[in-house]
Amino acid sequence: MYRFSLYVIAIAGAREIVESYAEAFGRKDFSRMREMLHDTNFAFKCPLHAFHSSDDFAAFLNGLGPLIERIEVKKVIADENDACLL
Repeated sequence: MYRFSLYVIAIAGAREIVESYAEAFGRKDFSRMREMLHDTNFAFKCPLHAFHSSDDFAAFLNGLGPLIERIEVKKVIADENDACLL
């Protein structure tokens, strides 16, 4: 007789992930934001900065904390694996 155990892990979709990230940013919950960043192959690039380390990016966002008054999401565009907040 064989006994099997089935473990189901609920994985959030792209939309839920970016919305959770924006909510954490709005609360200035930088530790939660850092938890949501992937450590391997991380890359962020914008016109003023480029980061190849999730720790460096998290530190940068933490430094922005005092400047952030609120996060106001105007629109969410998402499919299975991609999402964008405007």
